[in-house]
Amino acid sequence: MRVGCDTCTNNIKIRGTPYPLGSGNRGYSEYKSQYTRNGAYSIFKKISGGEVVTLQGWIATPYINQGSAWNTLRVVANGSNLYFYINSNLVWSGSDTSLTYGRVGIGMFYSADTTGNQLWVDWATLSTSTGIGVMDSIPLEQQILNESIK
Repeated sequence: MRVGCDTCTNNIKIRGTPYPLGSGNRGYSEYKSQYTRNGAYSIFKKISGGEVVTLQGWIATPYINQGSAWNTLRVVANGSNLYFYINSNLVWSGSDTSLTYGRVGIGMFYSADTTGNQLWVDWATLSTSTGIGVMDSIPLEQQILNESIK
């Protein structure tokens, strides 16, 4: 749950390389799924300390519990296949071979001109099972939203 800034991000990172840290203590490389209190999400990857690539640009989704409410993020990475969920709803999937291993983490961003920012996490689980099959598909409504911002 995030309190404070409505447009600042909360995120989960996978296949990350945290060192050497870049400006603003940002990791060296990672996939990042992020969302805001006002109902938007995006998916990015950062490659080797430099280039940031947009996999899914910022887009609203009805699956985010807005305001000071709990949200559950889930990521499944099976080989080059990536699946990102918000509150048990698949919001984005794709295939990418850039980052094949790394660490996981959580984070938040806030603007210096906002106050009262806190990110609360009440549980986390990491599983390294092989051969995870994903049978979910992105709901048509979310596909249309995603395709409007690529």
